Amino acid sequence: MDNGEKFKVDIVKVRTYIEENLRKTSISGLPYIDLHDNRRSILAKQNNVVFGRRGSGKSTLLGELIKGKVDFIEINLENYKNISFPNIIIKVVEEIYISIKKSINKQFSFHFLKKAKILKEFKHIIKELSIIYEQDDSFYANLEEKRLDQTKSEAQLEISSKNFSSTAGVSKTGVTEQRTTREMQFMKLDRMKKNLINYQKVLKEACEFRYSNAPLYIILDDFYFIPIDDQPYLADILHVLTKGINIYKKIASVKHRSRFYIKDQRTFQGIEIGHDAIEIDLDYSLEDMDMLKKFYSQLLIEIFRASHTNISENDLFGGAGFKQLCIASGGVTRDFLMLLSKCLNELIVNPGIREFKHKVQLSYHTLLAA
Repeated sequence: MDNGEKFKVDIVKVRTYIEENLRKTSISGLPYIDLHDNRRSILAKQNNVVFGRRGSGKSTLLGELIKGKVDFIEINLENYKNISFPNIIIKVVEEIYISIKKSINKQFSFHFLKKAKILKEFKHIIKELSIIYEQDDSFYANLEEKRLDQTKSEAQLEISSKNFSSTAGVSKTGVTEQRTTREMQFMKLDRMKKNLINYQKVLKEACEFRYSNAPLYIILDDFYFIPIDDQPYLADILHVLTKGINIYKKIASVKHRSRFYIKDQRTFQGIEIGHDAIEIDLDYSLEDMDMLKKFYSQLLIEIFRASHTNISENDLFGGAGFKQLCIASGGVTRDFLMLLSKCLNELIVNPGIREFKHKVQLSYHTLLAA
């Protein structure tokens, strides 16, 4: 095999590795490049909110916590995006209790009576959450219009559910239906909030029994999939539930699609960035091109190593190719890798784009071709 053929084989390996590891999963994912000491922050016993655009490496950073051999509960909120408010909050809390209950159940302990007591309390809480979840949070509306004259009309609205019934005259049914539904949803959330102190007490007792002095981390990935108006209420429930306990929340979200803290009609809801949680920002700016190029250069080194190839950045890029690729990515890691993969594919299927001493180099023109 000559140098040209070997180089082509290496390019195929790099492209395949990128395509197989473009998204972070339990069995795949690119290495995390830590230029800002974010790994230390994510491993610290503190609440964190990780901000970054889609594909910026939020899940990869959270994966560093999992590699740290710590106790954690991982919840991907994209799986809950089709569940209505406040059922999504109930389900997240329920999953936390189910996970801890399973962990306690597997643990061997000589304190049989204490273990049995905690498991009984957890079973009761999980059942209680399930009952609240099944309760109505909407209503059925039957609208009958009666024509009074050429310009006016009257509407009679009958609202009914298992626990709620009323009749009202309305003129703007869409607004009324939305408001009434929201009121019922908050009534349902309040039923859960009434039990939060007891939930917290049982959770604290369980963590002291199961995890001793070790921290428990709750990883909430893709937080932005929750409707933005509902996000502060989930953040608030989790904050109240874990306050004063050796539990730390690690939340990943997109900044412009997130709201963690609001003032509603009654009180403040949510967690306040800078006070209740420390922010980690993974977005890179094109204004700091030197830092961006340094980050992507280090990422390429790790990719070449992981794909078991002997090529370097200089073997791939010619002229201003690398800088142009950084600019084209907009500072988003996944976009950088997707563009790079397209460029590599262009070299594989059309190796005559640019040849120099049997080395195919990726130039600005190759980037345009991809």
